[in-house]
Amino acid sequence: MRVLVPERYFGKDLRAEKFKMFHPDFIRYVRNRFLRSSILDTPLRRLYRPSTGAVMLLAALHTCDEVSAYGFITSNYTAYSDHYFDRTQKALLFYANHDLWLEMGLWQKLHQSRLITLYTRG
Repeated sequence: MRVLVPERYFGKDLRAEKFKMFHPDFIRYVRNRFLRSSILDTPLRRLYRPSTGAVMLLAALHTCDEVSAYGFITSNYTAYSDHYFDRTQKALLFYANHDLWLEMGLWQKLHQSRLITLYTRG
């Protein structure tokens, strides 16, 4: 069993003031305004939330003058591994906890509107 040691990743000074978190209302806002999935209208609604990458990309849009993104799902996703950092090919699997189709559509719209620069391979 591998034991994670927080000091290894965050240093010796682990005061709460050093860490930043999103308020749950921001995540609800992102879900309800930008990524309101039809999953929310099903019994699986309690499982659904935007992906971590989606929350971070939308946070960047709310705080930065320019946003560029690489490694987010695009229409040619089957040609690439699940994560941009995978050393071996892993197929992307779709589960009810994230609506990746909805996220992909939003990234395309934001890119076409020139609100973000979405880097794709191919």
